[in-house]
Amino acid sequence: MPVMKSFCFIPWTASSLDLAAKCARIVSPVLDVFRRRRLVACYVVSLMVSQLPSNGQTVPASYDLRTVTVGGSTQSWISDIQNQGDFEDCWTFATAAAMDSNLLKQGLLPATSPPPAPLISSWALSTANGAAEQLKTQAAEGGGTHWGGWEFQAMAYATRGQGTWSIPGASSNSTANISQMGGGPVLNSNAVNPSNNFPSAAAGWFSGTLPTTLNSLIPPVNQVPSYQVSRVIMLDQGAPGNIPLPSGNATYGGVGDPQVQAVKNAILSCGAVTTAMNADWTYLNQEANPAGSSVPYTVIYYNQSPTSSSDHEVTIIGWNDNYAVKNPSGQTVGTGAWLVQNSWGTNSWNNTAAGPNNGTFCALYTDPYIGRSDVSAFALASNPASGSIVVMQNEVGPIKQDFSNYSAPTTPTGMASLKTGMLGANPLSPSGTAASLLTASVNGTLTSIGVASLHNGANVTISIYGAWNNGPSGPALLTQQVDNLNLGYQLVDLNQTFSLTSNQTIVIELSYSMAHAVPIVVGPDVINYTNSGNSTVRSGLSFEQEITSTWNDLSLVNFTHPSSEGSSYVGGILFVKGMLLVPGSSGNGTITCNSPISFSGNETAGNLGIYNNSVMTFNDSSSAGNITISNFSQLTFNANASAGNPTRANA
Repeated sequence: MPVMKSFCFIPWTASSLDLAAKCARIVSPVLDVFRRRRLVACYVVSLMVSQLPSNGQTVPASYDLRTVTVGGSTQSWISDIQNQGDFEDCWTFATAAAMDSNLLKQGLLPATSPPPAPLISSWALSTANGAAEQLKTQAAEGGGTHWGGWEFQAMAYATRGQGTWSIPGASSNSTANISQMGGGPVLNSNAVNPSNNFPSAAAGWFSGTLPTTLNSLIPPVNQVPSYQVSRVIMLDQGAPGNIPLPSGNATYGGVGDPQVQAVKNAILSCGAVTTAMNADWTYLNQEANPAGSSVPYTVIYYNQSPTSSSDHEVTIIGWNDNYAVKNPSGQTVGTGAWLVQNSWGTNSWNNTAAGPNNGTFCALYTDPYIGRSDVSAFALASNPASGSIVVMQNEVGPIKQDFSNYSAPTTPTGMASLKTGMLGANPLSPSGTAASLLTASVNGTLTSIGVASLHNGANVTISIYGAWNNGPSGPALLTQQVDNLNLGYQLVDLNQTFSLTSNQTIVIELSYSMAHAVPIVVGPDVINYTNSGNSTVRSGLSFEQEITSTWNDLSLVNFTHPSSEGSSYVGGILFVKGMLLVPGSSGNGTITCNSPISFSGNETAGNLGIYNNSVMTFNDSSSAGNITISNFSQLTFNANASAGNPTRANA
């Protein structure tokens, strides 16, 4: 596989852009099917593929998530413009904006017009994801660049749940002392969650000055995720099983291009999507707006070097099939454009006219990256109203550990296919079946299994066993098939649930229809490494079955990472999650959309937001943390029930 770029902050000078072009290397977790492309993820919760509009379905000629008509009123299904300042975490701003869009579209948070303030915390995603370098500016590094991030990091952050994990090899340097990571997503600071306001001091650190320690800038790691992610659909053009890249000398298409249609479908179904781009400021120009417009001009982006690499992440919030895109010389170069939201604020960007803009720009459908690389749509689901989710897992990745400035591992990590595995000098002959032993940390009920696939269209059979003896032992407690997986992640609700006790171990066997679809997390980003000065994976956790029916411990397998660096790792962990419902308490969350919820029997809820005519009742000495009530919701306390600091708005 080719080297792929991570996404960093793109400053607004030519020299800085040259530095950003040298951003950290990223390793693709898929096979060598496509070139010059980074993975594209569409995170879709509670939406099966068959429920997405088909490629042949008619879509509107123009669409703008800022002005969606619902019941005769105008709503914005995208949050307001943000400014990442001098930090290279554009990927977290784009990801948070796409998550916001899905929450607003579903009504899980109240949509307003104009766009509401940002909701999901990009700062928590930056700092809780094993990415200490996000708190170092380019000036602080003497003009060096940061490693940025990628969409599999966002997937890992949003699926590992609540917890605190040590970052393998993290430095103890006081100016880069993020040594622990957490999960999410969590909300920005508000009455529901007061812990995640983006530090205004940090956003203004263009001088590169850092405090003595970073503690004041790091949100609490062990926070309860505000929502769940139950599907990740990767749509990168040319990725295994996805829409292929143009062949031969063919160019990228416009309005009728199937990839353009697929991205439009994802936006209509899920909300805004993230995407990669080449952020050379010389590709930006502007066109004057009609008199009376809110801003004097519209920013236009035209990529004049289609063979260049991507180095910035933004968010697609709409399109216009009839918009004529012009180059900096004023010549029309094509018709049909994406409407893209940036994270550089709304002041003049380099190579654009003086005066404010609206934080967006237009870009051609035929761009080689925008709408084709790192296109990520997110759909989220509320947490259980009564109870909390504990994730059973053997890994917290894939994350990226390129902390060369922090005395940590300097090789990228991610996912690898079983097809790359070697056992000693012999290549694996995998059957496509793998298994992990997952252990419950608390008493609870196993309700769902999170699976991943490295190939679009693969099927998987989930089997659960009660013991392991050189393979799954005893009769299967459950067997359930899931057809037509997308490249990415899916949370599968089980046909029957299982009560587990603390320290009880179960075996999750996954049999894929394609051996190269089996996802293995490799490198030093796993929970169960020996921590004895290296990142050796613990044995006895994950296994793969050969076509001869023998089982191999994945801790002994040497994986060649699919990158041009040819990096290899000894040991891997099957990416699989078990969702354990723990009754009696719930974390911070949101109750919406006419949902009647009751708490009883001394149950406890965390901080909650209650919106949109919801009904919630607390009985029998139940209690809650801080509660925000809005949009005519109803809240009742009976029999010594209590809550801290209720806040009422529009109710």
